[in-house]
Amino acid sequence: NSTKNAYVRDGSLRIHSLLETGERLDELRNFCRGLCVENYGKPEAFDQAAIDACAFKCDSQEISSARITTKDSFSFAPRSEEDEYKLIKVEVKLRTTAGDGLWPAAWALPTELKYGIWAASGEIDVYESANDQRLAHGTIHYGGQWPSNTYSTATTRSSAGVWHRALVYWDVCSMRWRLDGRQFGSAKSGSSETGGWYSTPVEGYSNSPNAPFDSTNPFHLLLNQAVGGRFTGNMPYPAATAALRDNSDATFEIDYVRVYGMK
Repeated sequence: NSTKNAYVRDGSLRIHSLLETGERLDELRNFCRGLCVENYGKPEAFDQAAIDACAFKCDSQEISSARITTKDSFSFAPRSEEDEYKLIKVEVKLRTTAGDGLWPAAWALPTELKYGIWAASGEIDVYESANDQRLAHGTIHYGGQWPSNTYSTATTRSSAGVWHRALVYWDVCSMRWRLDGRQFGSAKSGSSETGGWYSTPVEGYSNSPNAPFDSTNPFHLLLNQAVGGRFTGNMPYPAATAALRDNSDATFEIDYVRVYGMK
């Protein structure tokens, strides 16, 4: 939640990943411990063991970054009624920095868990890349709740240090991904047998033929830069910290995000 990690410069939003030292390192670890209490310290579900385990992990944290979300302010979905927009277009103009462990992403999550927890209610990745940033990916996650989930993904060439326009088109039956005007991936609704997306909600949740990406399940946007993780090939921690130490400008830049409702 620091303006050193998320700020506007020269007209663009910059999400900046940093290797912290000194007072900033203490602030980072205290912030992390506060999240442990927030997540596991609720009176109705208090879990001291989980708080302690989470706080133990916080003691080794050295890297800060940021995530921007529109969950409390803006959500969107295509509509099926004749007088409404039937197609959503999400467009992000972005620029990435190459570096071991860097994982910038523009993506979307369901605002309400209509079909169950991740990934039964879906996830839409407009753009994500990692490490040298030479490949960009467009992905949807769906199926059952973890670990019974699955995904569909497409990949195209990209590059660090230059501006790209990433787009996804979404109607209730299909999605298409573009990068700099070139379509590189598509997906459709259906079932596991037909190769289309689907949702298998647990008992107590509803379902629909086009779930989880249907007209009744709005999504909100997220912009962030993670460091490390499975998508980076589980980049070894020393390599990621060295990349930040050697690259003080490890930023994910966003010029604009535009969401269109199209008839």
